[in-house]
Amino acid sequence: MGRKKETRGQPGRSLRGSSGFTLIETMLVALVSVAVAMAAAVAYQGTVRSWRGTAALLELQRDASLSIEMVQTTARAANRVEVYAGGDSLEIYHKTATGDSLVAMFYVDAGGCMRDINGTMLAAGVDSLHFSSGGGDVHVDLTVRDDLGTPSRSTDDQAVFISSSAICRNW
Repeated sequence: MGRKKETRGQPGRSLRGSSGFTLIETMLVALVSVAVAMAAAVAYQGTVRSWRGTAALLELQRDASLSIEMVQTTARAANRVEVYAGGDSLEIYHKTATGDSLVAMFYVDAGGCMRDINGTMLAAGVDSLHFSSGGGDVHVDLTVRDDLGTPSRSTDDQAVFISSSAICRNW
């Protein structure tokens, strides 16, 4: 008499009290998950872009610095230097028993690369190179540039300007 009727397996049973998620709850969780995944992807993409830009800038700085250092090292031992083409090229001479001997030359080729006397590329993407000399010293201004993206978008271009002087000890 006082027994309750079981509703298990019967059509039309009530879902109240059953554990589980509704369709709306499931869709809401999926939407939040997609938003979090997209935010992580955008953050990752920005980090990679920033890393590439920093790596390119470091490479430019390294190339420009090594090029300037080579000019300085060679010029310090010089007894004579000659600047040509309005400051675009430099010749360095050392004194020998038979007179002055050309030991080094630095210039920018038509492709925008700084080269030495052997044609070895010292720096690529040279935007400007200017040599000047006077009174036993050599002054070098070098600007190198790299376009990481497209020519129409200048916001991701990298550029390095280095200015340095060397005193010729054997002047």
